[in-house]
Amino acid sequence: MKAIAIGFIILEAFIALWLGAVARHGPSGLGLVALAYLLIAPALTWWSAGRFASRSRLQRGLIVVGVGVLMAGLAPAVLLTMDRIEQVLGERAIAATRISEVRDEPILSRRGEEIGVRVSYVIDLSATVNAAGIIPVLHSLNPADAVLYLGATRRQVDGRLYSTGRLETGRHQFVVDMYPFIVGLDQQGEPCISGAGSPAGAASAQGQLGIEIGETNFGYAWRGGREETTAHAYDIAAMHRNVLAGGLPACQRITD
Repeated sequence: MKAIAIGFIILEAFIALWLGAVARHGPSGLGLVALAYLLIAPALTWWSAGRFASRSRLQRGLIVVGVGVLMAGLAPAVLLTMDRIEQVLGERAIAATRISEVRDEPILSRRGEEIGVRVSYVIDLSATVNAAGIIPVLHSLNPADAVLYLGATRRQVDGRLYSTGRLETGRHQFVVDMYPFIVGLDQQGEPCISGAGSPAGAASAQGQLGIEIGETNFGYAWRGGREETTAHAYDIAAMHRNVLAGGLPACQRITD
């Protein structure tokens, strides 16, 4: 019986390591669950191997196998349950998040050409959230120009530069600089050209852009919101050309 128990204990140890690895990108608290599983599952399996000495060998074997299978199946069940709970809580947090005072204005190069869009908005949070996903995306409203979009390159939260981290409940002011996909940031946090290429097949056209803000329902009809557009008209293809034509410097490579 102990040999069977040892086999299951080894399996449970690997399952605990798997839970620990998944915890990096999985539900919050999964790391503690993995540690608890590593301590409890092998202990119960070993206990079952010696607890029922008065039973027949077959019965004892079935009990050990049953406990081992139960412990092995418990891990994915707990993971799925925690993931579902976090998903439900996330959906509720998204529904409770309020976006207001949304404004947009063009970002101009030194030559006065449009090279991006600055979007500002106020967000009211009812729960602590990861700020990494609360970023806008601007895109063409023409389905044929799906390649035309502006991504969040630099953002400020409550007046300071922000990249990742958690935001506490309450009101926060976001200011996000949106540029074509070829724009990145240099070591000083200033925009620069980090890539090449062009939005192939995209015609230049001036018009309002669709706007969506991640981790909220702003701009997402399927989340219960409504489609939102910028207040001003922009030409993303022209912005792309203006950037390449000298609107921004090239990013400097970091050398040792």
